[in-house]
Amino acid sequence: MKLFKLKDGTFIPDDYRTNIDANGRLNYFTNLTGRKKTKAYTRLEADLPERDGVTPSWLEIVKINLEWGEEIANMYAEWKVAGIVSRTYLRAKTALYVSAKTEIDKLEDPEDFFENMAIFDYYMALCGVYTLDTVRIDDMLGRSDADYNPTQCTYKDRTGVSMSYYIELVFGVDVKNAVEAMN
Repeated sequence: MKLFKLKDGTFIPDDYRTNIDANGRLNYFTNLTGRKKTKAYTRLEADLPERDGVTPSWLEIVKINLEWGEEIANMYAEWKVAGIVSRTYLRAKTALYVSAKTEIDKLEDPEDFFENMAIFDYYMALCGVYTLDTVRIDDMLGRSDADYNPTQCTYKDRTGVSMSYYIELVFGVDVKNAVEAMN
């Protein structure tokens, strides 16, 4: 994928929103700043997923955000969710990943884990607070496993089973640690 790197380190995609005028200035548009012009840029080629192929996972999109910036990563986030909420999702999922990076990277299948467990509280994210929606995750786990009752805190014949303990019993200590690190 062709990109422009601006003087401030921001990456801008070389697509329909950009052009170079007769004076050599880059005319570009970002959702955060609107239309701008600059002469301080470099053109480069990046090894990023094609935008006409398979949709990348959230973990891949977050890693793109950390390496190439929000403007590039948001193009991929818009494949996953509506454009009006894509930046909120991207920022929240990036914050969750950064807070638990070492635990998530240790997992056997980090992409599957992150796709299914990085469920954040959207309304808190609108305020800039990125935390897991533990109530929703607990409810989701209870619906997916008939032996687990989050309301009664029971799993099979055991009582007093919290969501954290249930995750440890079913998925292992590494997954429990990753979930706790994101919270």
